[in-house]
Amino acid sequence: MLAALLWTILASTAVAAPSPPPARGVELRWDAPSTCPDQAALRRQVEDILGAPLDAPRPRPLSIVAVIRDDAGTRSLRIFTVTAEGLRERALRYDRDCALLTRAAAVLIAITIDPTSIGRVDPEVLAFLDRPPDPAAATAPEPVTASTTAPEVTPEPAAVDPPPVAPVADPPSSPPPPEPPGTVEAPPEPAKMRPRWHPRGAARVTGGLGFGDLPAAGGGLGGAAALVFRHLRLELTAELWPLRQARIAGTDSGADFLLWTVGPRVCGVVHPHRLVELPLCAGVEAGRVRVANVRLENGHNNRVGWFAVVLAPSLAVVPLRRLAVWFSPELIVPTTRPTFVVEDLGPLHRPGAVALRFMLGVELRFP
Repeated sequence: MLAALLWTILASTAVAAPSPPPARGVELRWDAPSTCPDQAALRRQVEDILGAPLDAPRPRPLSIVAVIRDDAGTRSLRIFTVTAEGLRERALRYDRDCALLTRAAAVLIAITIDPTSIGRVDPEVLAFLDRPPDPAAATAPEPVTASTTAPEVTPEPAAVDPPPVAPVADPPSSPPPPEPPGTVEAPPEPAKMRPRWHPRGAARVTGGLGFGDLPAAGGGLGGAAALVFRHLRLELTAELWPLRQARIAGTDSGADFLLWTVGPRVCGVVHPHRLVELPLCAGVEAGRVRVANVRLENGHNNRVGWFAVVLAPSLAVVPLRRLAVWFSPELIVPTTRPTFVVEDLGPLHRPGAVALRFMLGVELRFP
C-alpha cells in the first residue's frame, strides 16, 4: 500500500514536470497506527516550527509522506520526499513512543521544507534526533524459516518459450535488516543538526501604575527592546513617570515631580506551558527626577539623579508566535533617596526604601 501511494505521487509529479506547475502548498500525507497522533496534529506541529501554513504557495511542487509502522511493540519512522526530480527517503528512526516519533517527524519535515527552521527547534528534540537508534529495535526482524537452497529450474528447449518468471525475483530468505539511520541520502543541512542559539528580536510597549518613588501613586509608560533566546532574555528598558504633585497642606503651593529611567535587565525564562512564559528579570535603572516649583517664593526648579536596583518576575502569554501579552510587577530598591525640602516648612517628599510598579503591555517578536 505504501509503495503504491509513493509511486502514485511520483508518477503525478513526473507527468507534470515538462510544464512548470502553478505554485501550490506542500502536500503532506501521514500513515500511522490509530494510537499515534493524527495528521492534523502533525500539520500543527510542522506549522508551529515553520511559522507559516503548509498551504502557503511554493514555487516548486513538494509532496511528503511520513509513515510509522508497529512491529511487535517497536515503531519505525520513515519519511519520503517526492519532488519533480524523484523520490528520496529522508530519515529512519526507531522508538517505542509514538508521540515522540511524531514530534521527530514534524521536525524533519519542517527542516526539509525550510532548512533555516532548525534554529527554531527545541534542543532536546534535536538531541533525540542525534541519538543512535535502539539496538533492539534495529535488529528485531522476526525470524523466518526458509530453505538454504532454491529449487533448480530445468531449462526448456530453445524452440519452446520459457515459462513466465514469478513476481518474486529471489527465493524465500530471511528479510534483510532495516537500513541504519544515516545511510540514506540526505541534504547536508539536516545531517548536521546541532543545537545552537538562534535569538529573536522583540519590542514591548507597556503602561502601568507605580507608587513609592514619587509622591502619591500615578501612571506611567514604558518600553523595551530585547534579544530573546529560549531560556534567556537580554533587555534594555525605558520608563517615564510624569506629573506627580506634592502640595503643602492647605495650600496650592508645592512642586510637580517627573521621573524618567533607562537600564538593562537580564531574564531567565521558564516555559511551564506552550503558551506561557515566566521571565524572571533583574537589572538596574538610572535616570533623573525633575522637580518643578509651584507658587513657592524664592523657589526654583531642580534635577536630581536617580539610581535603583530592579526585580521584575513577569508573566507572558504567547497566543501567536510573534505576539505576547506581558504583565510585570516590579520591585524598585532606590540606592539614592534625596529629600526635597521647603525652607522653614520641612520635607516635602522623600522616596521610599522600596517602590512598586505594575506594568501591562504587548510585545511583538521577530522574525
